[in-house]
Amino acid sequence: MASIKKKHYLMLKTQIETGLKYLCYTTKKDPFGYKGSGKRWKNHLKVHGANIHTEILGIFDTEIELKKKGVYYSKLWQVVDSDEFANLRPEEGDGGDTSKFIDYKNMKPMPSGKWKRKDLTEYNKTRINPGINELTCPWCGEKGYGPEFRKKHLVTTRKTETDKMYFNCPKNTNKKYHPNQKFYEINGKKMTTKEICDKYNLTRNAFENRKGYGWNISKIISTPLKKNKNTKK
Repeated sequence: MASIKKKHYLMLKTQIETGLKYLCYTTKKDPFGYKGSGKRWKNHLKVHGANIHTEILGIFDTEIELKKKGVYYSKLWQVVDSDEFANLRPEEGDGGDTSKFIDYKNMKPMPSGKWKRKDLTEYNKTRINPGINELTCPWCGEKGYGPEFRKKHLVTTRKTETDKMYFNCPKNTNKKYHPNQKFYEINGKKMTTKEICDKYNLTRNAFENRKGYGWNISKIISTPLKKNKNTKK
């Protein structure tokens, strides 16, 4: 049986919050799961998180084809000289070993502080990949991007690993609601499943089963639970 040839993926990785880019390649089956191996790139992900957008620039059967295209994009985008990229050398499909020919004393500095400056907030937004979703606070309606917006409106910082993340907007009247909590409107008031079950004397299973049967919320709360025959009087 003939062996399956490896595919060579040439990719443009972008750290979504900061917009920093990284030109790289992999032969792994899941190119989207591959985070990249560059030293400066990996350090950047440690600080800002591995929230990465991956664009496949090409899929090649041979290293020669990969190298040709990698050199092309390296020159086109000037990845070594540009502050927009974390690359320390052109992408030539050789595994990225920089130990033998990189002059670490004279290499380009990483603009780490640039991503944190408040006066560049609007500028940094233009560096974020357009595919990122704009966030909307469900309590005040304000829109925004990134971890600062989430911290202000959507979640609080976890104190322990078992803590849940709660809505943090000042206009949230009940901060114990989980961000993924579903709400149902009854008489103009938004209520959670638990609140409905407590008020209308329903069990969680009964509520979910009725919803699964296609009942509307009015029928769910107006239909009393059947008495269990095994219940002692």
